[in-house]
Amino acid sequence: MPVLGRVLTEVFMRWSKDRALNKYACFLLSALVAALGCGLLSIARADESDVIGAFRAYRAALEAGSYSDASRAGERAWRLAEDEYGPEKQTAILAYNLAILRLSKEPAEALLPAKRAFELAEQGLVDNSYTIDDARLLYLLANYAATDFARRAERKLAEQLRTRDDSKLPDTSVSANAWFYLSGEALKREDFSRALISARRTQRAIQSVAKGDQINFARALVFEGISLLNIRNRETKDIVKALDIFLRASKLFASYLEGDEMSSEAFRVEAWRFAADALLASESKARHRRYWDDSETPNAILSAYPREKFFPYNVNCPTDWLNKEAPVYPNEALQEGYVGAAIVSYNFGETGAAENIRIEAEVPKELFSKSIVAAVRKWRIANMVELDKRCQMKRYVGFSFGVGRRAR
Repeated sequence: MPVLGRVLTEVFMRWSKDRALNKYACFLLSALVAALGCGLLSIARADESDVIGAFRAYRAALEAGSYSDASRAGERAWRLAEDEYGPEKQTAILAYNLAILRLSKEPAEALLPAKRAFELAEQGLVDNSYTIDDARLLYLLANYAATDFARRAERKLAEQLRTRDDSKLPDTSVSANAWFYLSGEALKREDFSRALISARRTQRAIQSVAKGDQINFARALVFEGISLLNIRNRETKDIVKALDIFLRASKLFASYLEGDEMSSEAFRVEAWRFAADALLASESKARHRRYWDDSETPNAILSAYPREKFFPYNVNCPTDWLNKEAPVYPNEALQEGYVGAAIVSYNFGETGAAENIRIEAEVPKELFSKSIVAAVRKWRIANMVELDKRCQMKRYVGFSFGVGRRAR
């Protein structure tokens, strides 16, 4: 059976880890905004000017998008509330929201305020924007992140999520983010069945609490697609579904593309989509004959990058090719029956030769790149002097490695 390769998840999980611990923790921050509009505003009616000033600085930093300033001001507001209010609702709210904020950037620093918020919640000190179950879940999620995703902490978090589902508690931004973490970590250790369940549960949570967050929904779709391609006893219908999922995710990324901000993720999604197509074609071929038949040597299937509205220069540059040979299928991949894909960028120099060749995304990682670069270096077009200058701009092309039809 054709497979995607040994280093299956490496290219994806490098992206996933950045997402989980850094700039993509949008679910948690949406809970913070909700609380700012509700219980936290009650602090502004208090008499203690130091707490009011710290809280206002905290809110201003959030509105300005400054994480470091918000973290410092949030810490100060919480500590002042501890000193002046003690175990009161205002203190609990500030601790809860500081934990949410820090979980997006500094998970280890989120644990202490999350633990305090849960302790106060157990005393009945909660705001109408969250419950004791929310505070418990936030504490378990912060502990999971702070312990570098230890399995013991993961089991406690997963158990709490199951308890919430059994009790039919509504999804929150915290539960959505928790499912997201579980899916990503399951993929990292190649537990694809758990990753699949968590990815689908993440999608349900997002649709329940953050329908407008299409980017994180697209990421959860990618989690699902990768899991489907790798589950045990995979069937052809799973590959077909994964292919459709990647196409859906690709369209969502395209809808929200601004400049080059999302391009790295878009490349990865396209690489997975091309790889799924190559896998589907190769597996179909394998049903009729031995996969690597002596009478047929598989070649790389060259596919023009399909997302033309991403890269209009690809469309408008006339190309009278002098040389455009396809890459050679690497011997290692050939012997092991590996299929895969890559997205490549390059541009034409003044002589008409391809240059500045770069692998933007590859599945599996570093299996086909040498062959691709060696082939693209030989590409050349004629009459470069007469061509539009846009031909010298960056261009993109996708490669699928397998036996069968072109990537769609």
